[in-house]
Amino acid sequence: MRAVFACLLLVVGASGAVAGAPVEGSAAAGSPVSGASVDAATADRSAAPADGLFQQGTPVDERNNSTVRHEDPDAADGQGDTERVRSFLASSLGERLEGSVINLSQGEYDRAREVLGDDYDEDLDKFVDVAGETEGGSGGDAFESAAERQREYVNRTQSYRETRSEYEEAVEAGNETRARELARELARTADAVNRTGENLTASYDAIENATGADMSREEQTVREISANISADAAEVTESTLVSTRLSLSADRESTSFLDPLELAGRLTTENGSAVSNRSIALSVGERTVQVRTGENGSFSTTYRPTTVPLDRDRLAVRYVPDDGSVFLPSNATAPIAVRQVTASVDVDGPETTAFGDDVTVRGRVDAEGVPVSGVPVRVTVGDAVLGTVRTNDDGEYALRTTLPAGVDAGNRTLSATVALADRAVTSDTVSDTVRVASTSTRLRLNATPSGDAAEVSGRLTTAEGDVVAGRTIDVLLDGTVVATADTNAAGEFSVTVSVPDSAPPGASVTVRATFDGAGSNLDGTSATATVTLPEDDGADGDDGPDAAGTGDGASGGLLGAIVDGEAPAVIGAAVVAIAAAAAAFVVVRRRDGDSGDSTGGSPEATPTAPETATDSAAASLVERAGRHLDENPSAAVEIAFGALRASVESRFDLDPSLTHREFAAACRERGLFDGRVDDLDALTDSYERAAFGPRGVSRSTAADAVEHAQALRP
Repeated sequence: MRAVFACLLLVVGASGAVAGAPVEGSAAAGSPVSGASVDAATADRSAAPADGLFQQGTPVDERNNSTVRHEDPDAADGQGDTERVRSFLASSLGERLEGSVINLSQGEYDRAREVLGDDYDEDLDKFVDVAGETEGGSGGDAFESAAERQREYVNRTQSYRETRSEYEEAVEAGNETRARELARELARTADAVNRTGENLTASYDAIENATGADMSREEQTVREISANISADAAEVTESTLVSTRLSLSADRESTSFLDPLELAGRLTTENGSAVSNRSIALSVGERTVQVRTGENGSFSTTYRPTTVPLDRDRLAVRYVPDDGSVFLPSNATAPIAVRQVTASVDVDGPETTAFGDDVTVRGRVDAEGVPVSGVPVRVTVGDAVLGTVRTNDDGEYALRTTLPAGVDAGNRTLSATVALADRAVTSDTVSDTVRVASTSTRLRLNATPSGDAAEVSGRLTTAEGDVVAGRTIDVLLDGTVVATADTNAAGEFSVTVSVPDSAPPGASVTVRATFDGAGSNLDGTSATATVTLPEDDGADGDDGPDAAGTGDGASGGLLGAIVDGEAPAVIGAAVVAIAAAAAAFVVVRRRDGDSGDSTGGSPEATPTAPETATDSAAASLVERAGRHLDENPSAAVEIAFGALRASVESRFDLDPSLTHREFAAACRERGLFDGRVDDLDALTDSYERAAFGPRGVSRSTAADAVEHAQALRP
């Protein structure tokens, strides 16, 4: 860091008026950013695309012929040369953000991204390094967040422009259905542009707060672009689609599952013309129904409440047109008072089971013989939740999962209940008995020296070799527990332990690992390994070749204490394993968070992805990912994305060779995350930065990514 600071100080000292210095690659009085396509002395917003989507009120030349408005290092608070360097770098980063926005305003999307490429990341690294020595704090996270969000903003804006071009082509070709579909897509994309723009301007505010830089012009440009896109989308909608009006009435207010409402309504255009003789989709409360309109647009349907809250006083009904329809959605409400009904549940499961066995639990939910469809049923064994599944149209459910380790051996209670509280339908809990057999386990252990510590790794399986994930391993030296670690999705664990100071160089130290099996249906087990400390050859920090005391040819101080015939794991494999750990536990969230794994075939239900007891392990891994936010934000993002991907691929048979972008596209095509596409896109973007970007991601970005992954869980 000192060398970097010294070099930067020379640059600052030689540059004189730092705040007015151009960024590398720009003309002396020219573009504020390296590689930008905008000549700041001559560019004019009139060069924006002919459709006017990105034209702004302030010409580029007016903005950039003035002195750069980021903080002048010479005006700093007297904290010396370090503060001047910090201000210089903040100015450079701010100018790149501005240059990117200018390029965006002129439709130069590739240039807008390039300006925030490697050069920006290098300056950001230097800024974070130098800012650590100033009293004013860093601001590095704010600059990193701004760049990431600005890249996303550029991508969404480009997507809007490209979709707009497709729309124009469809209109010119007379393809009305395609034009309507694209008009709806433009409206959705415009909403996404606005949301991303608001996030971006929040990052600008954070930069201002942390560094004192003036980001008002960037903020103004972003708001103008968003406003222009919103206005354009509204114009397209108005010219392509027809507004509708929905009216609604009910035969009474009070209702229950056993006493359904009779609804009547009428669908017309905004000018009163009937939408007649059409099959239409209505979202009625928690359900979507198909009805047919009559000559005057009238319709009728029955509403039987199931999952609606008891305190709901109005029933919402929405007309939901197809994407290719000429009509826009419309809404109506009717007063409602919901009375609760207690349904009956039955449950049928295996008589005997053991860890890892396939388990199928079936049953039916009804109220006075009327099947209750679309309600979630939670199935538990002992204190562990096996999963939650929704009933089908016949009120039947079928949950297929595997028995987790976290169920004590012995006779256990198998229970099922409607997983709703204070809703239109509830139920009592019904129970059966299942015998859970115990399973023998095997622990394999490796230990290698690492200076005055030992790298301990291993793998926990059943006696038959099945992986045991999410279990705690105690690591002991001289009979004392010195560390604990949880097994990942591959049953592996890794931990570094300090060797006692009393152990002389060249001594052999015995490491013991134990799994006690407490709180599970797994038998306890243990294993030992011996690690030989390197000889003290007088060379500081060099363990020397003698550290591999077994004489097995291991090099560089790598001693493989082989247990049960297994070679030692390569140091670093544990890092990959940590990322894989979450993959087995993240549960896919599907449409409205209500459905997941399909049990296939009527009359069985289409369940949500089971909330297995491994969800407890998943929660543990999420907590661990949270701890990574401080020490390694990029690792936290990769864990979150990898977990989601592995779960989706296994459950929905997606091609594992897809790139991360292709994977996200496949999820959208299958409708796996309807209503949560923004979370999927944001998580994918963060993963790309974490896995392939030169700097990884910031803590705030990683925290957002973990939240997005959690939002995609049921």
